[in-house]
Amino acid sequence: MAGIAKNFDGHILNKSNEEVDLKDEKYKGKIFGLYFSAHWCPPCRGFTPKLIEFYKTHAKDKNFEIIFLSSDSDEKSFDDYYKDMPWLKLDYKEQEKKDELENKLGVNGIPKLILIDGDTGDVICTDAREQIQNHDKQGKNFPWKGENSEKKQSCVLMPWLKLDYKEQEKKDELENKLGVNGIPKLILIDGDTGDVICTDAREQIQNHDKQGKNFPWKDEKSEKKQSCVLM
Repeated sequence: MAGIAKNFDGHILNKSNEEVDLKDEKYKGKIFGLYFSAHWCPPCRGFTPKLIEFYKTHAKDKNFEIIFLSSDSDEKSFDDYYKDMPWLKLDYKEQEKKDELENKLGVNGIPKLILIDGDTGDVICTDAREQIQNHDKQGKNFPWKGENSEKKQSCVLMPWLKLDYKEQEKKDELENKLGVNGIPKLILIDGDTGDVICTDAREQIQNHDKQGKNFPWKDEKSEKKQSCVLM
């Protein structure tokens, strides 16, 4: 399970300060809440007890886990604030990683609780704090999957380019040209010529050549039958 794990490089710790492997089977299928917060922030201190109560009530039945990402000014403040939290944390020393995630996720204020699909890394809800605090305190509609999160912020943790979501006709056109009849599908294209190099790159990465030794997996089928398919 790459999903959310690929964004932390193994710097997640539990309450015993032991490193946690988010790819472990016990985290499969979980919804993760990334909790951006700090002790110096009054709204954070007001919301954290409510989040703790919600977590203790629903973490198990809703397969829910939280990772605390601190904006505290020093490690002592971080430790004092975290001691009452029952969930995981990003190592305080990894402030660059925290800043990187804030930038990717568009976090411009705290407290902020963003829900992520642990298996895929997709953003599910960008305003979970608002849901817990005001709209759905019992979590009946958890994980509050909404149009805004689904359409505009899905895959926000992916570090590559994207086709504008509004260009669905272009996406459909490419699927038709490339013979895509199911997803996920990863097709490699020569950027200079537009020729298709490999039509089954997902299979190569997932099963046959995980280290990419034979990348870009040029095959006869791709070369002869699909050359210039994008022209």
